[in-house]
Amino acid sequence: MFKSQGFTLVELMIVVAIIAIIAAIAIPAYQYNAVRAKVTEALAQSNVVKTLVSEAFVSNGAAAVAEIAADYNARAISEKQTKYISDIQIDGSGVITVTLSSNINTGFTNDMLAKTLVLTPNVQGAKLAHISGSIDWACASTTSTSAAAKNLVA
Repeated sequence: MFKSQGFTLVELMIVVAIIAIIAAIAIPAYQYNAVRAKVTEALAQSNVVKTLVSEAFVSNGAAAVAEIAADYNARAISEKQTKYISDIQIDGSGVITVTLSSNINTGFTNDMLAKTLVLTPNVQGAKLAHISGSIDWACASTTSTSAAAKNLVA
């Protein structure tokens, strides 16, 4: 009687084909989630700047925001750079512009390299002005659909 000693070539080819199909589905999904995680990390790193703007506005109003913006923008770019951020700037009205890194080694896809994220502070649905209230942040990149849906200026 003949006793089987292993797998046939056909069986091995079927296993390899199944693994290839699973990889073809999983790799793009992984890349998409990896880029989202990196952009989320860049937004988290901008929280320090959001706190600066918020505290300046709460303590002394719009004039203090312009002062803190000038002070922050005068810092060396190397102080503001991280692995995923090449620069952060604040304009006089508190709008924060986060420029993502253009370094291909960060793992960003080509369409994400050197993109900008614009964070606009809103109080009661309007840009910072001489009104009081809590600050809501609107985020925009190529579109501001989510911010507009929440009645925020972006």
